[in-house]
Amino acid sequence: MIIEFDRTIGEGEERNYYLNLTDNSGNRYGNRFPEDRTPLWIITEGRRYKASKRGENQIWGVLRSWYEGENVHAGDTIHIRYDPAAGEIDGRIPIEISIVNRAEPPEGVHEVIGEEEIAEEREVRAEVSIQMERDLEDFLVNNLHLIEKGLELYIDERGRDGRHYPTDVGEIDLLCKRNEDFVVIELKKDAQVTWLLGRFRDTLVGCEKIFLKDMTLGVSSLYMNSTQN
Repeated sequence: MIIEFDRTIGEGEERNYYLNLTDNSGNRYGNRFPEDRTPLWIITEGRRYKASKRGENQIWGVLRSWYEGENVHAGDTIHIRYDPAAGEIDGRIPIEISIVNRAEPPEGVHEVIGEEEIAEEREVRAEVSIQMERDLEDFLVNNLHLIEKGLELYIDERGRDGRHYPTDVGEIDLLCKRNEDFVVIELKKDAQVTWLLGRFRDTLVGCEKIFLKDMTLGVSSLYMNSTQN
């Protein structure tokens, strides 16, 4: 069954270059679209733009090129059409979007952003932050040699790998080994140095309880901090 609906672009969507899969009556359609992180094409009048499904009810990707290429702004009404039976195009699922109406606000009148939209934008930024951490984690798992030669993801005797490895004090983001040494990698956005030191201390205690009571532990850190939202 083809899914199609109209929605009006919000300020938060234009500002952060994404699309909500909710119609103008508040009905959500995300669960009827492809699953999270599926590569998509946004197609408008035959022009294609790369995108991807994100989370339960949003489309992200390189949507800035779509917004700018199609001159889309907050207040514009679009029609979204998805045919689950349609085949992939160059490895991506097509989503058709047409511009139904372009808003022309009166000169000198500025839209006031309400509490609901502010909350939505905060939710979006939080999702972006989580997604960035996941993407960084994926990259590191596949490129541990870039951190240090010979570094590998730890795999225990039960076959469980070191990604989100459980300990008595919480999960370790990435538990790795270099020869016979354990290496702990923690990914945290905008964490203070004092907090990180405390987290490393707790993690090392957890490692001691799991592996060797008298093991000698050392710490090497890759610290990345950003004040950007």
